[in-house]
Amino acid sequence: MRIGAITVKAAATAAGIVIALVGIYVLGFFLGTGDGKEPDISVRPGVFNGKDELQFPENGEKRRSVDDRILNDYFSVLEASDDPRERRRAAFLLRYLATPGVEEQLLNFLADSDAIVAQSCSEALMRIWMQSDSQRANHFSRRARKAWESGEIEKTITLLRNMAKLDPDIPDMYRFLADALMERGDIPRATDAARKAVDLKPEHFAAHYILARCKVKLGEEDIAKHHINKALEIYPTYAAAKELKEKMQN
Repeated sequence: MRIGAITVKAAATAAGIVIALVGIYVLGFFLGTGDGKEPDISVRPGVFNGKDELQFPENGEKRRSVDDRILNDYFSVLEASDDPRERRRAAFLLRYLATPGVEEQLLNFLADSDAIVAQSCSEALMRIWMQSDSQRANHFSRRARKAWESGEIEKTITLLRNMAKLDPDIPDMYRFLADALMERGDIPRATDAARKAVDLKPEHFAAHYILARCKVKLGEEDIAKHHINKALEIYPTYAAAKELKEKMQN
């Protein structure tokens, strides 16, 4: 019996070591290495499709805690590298790892000449602007996103309103709510939600874009032009805003 107990204990220990090694490997996969070293984005493979566009993994919803030093390394690549793929890899990682402390730096790269770099930085900002200190609010955010992707507009609106009760100061929540209300056809309330997003975050290019769309629907062309121009001033390669501006000019 003693030998059997030792065998079971040894097996449990071995299983624990295997699980720990797998954990290290998985963490290394996401942060660039599997040996405890800092990630080296110069050798990390990019994630591109045949059109040379970034493809985003499905499990990218959760932001990972990351050392400011690592984030600074990625921004250094964006600022100093002449290699487009290296810069795109850095921007891709920032899309998932960026924290509120680097918001200003991300805003600067919205004007980057490489539209893919600018797009990754824009998506990093949208994630930051949707985050709350309330875990319950973040839970409603995730449920609202799933409802939206399933085409459940009314459920999306309800979940976002519940989120607002928990934390009324999340800029992208109001942008998202405006989008959902527009889809429902409730332009006045969509306008109010988009305006709230802009009031909370004047640099919110997507909120300016939604507000411009609302004003077009309401026949307020001059105000619509102001907001579409503001969106493109913040984010010059914003494709949806450029398309709307072209339509407004024709």
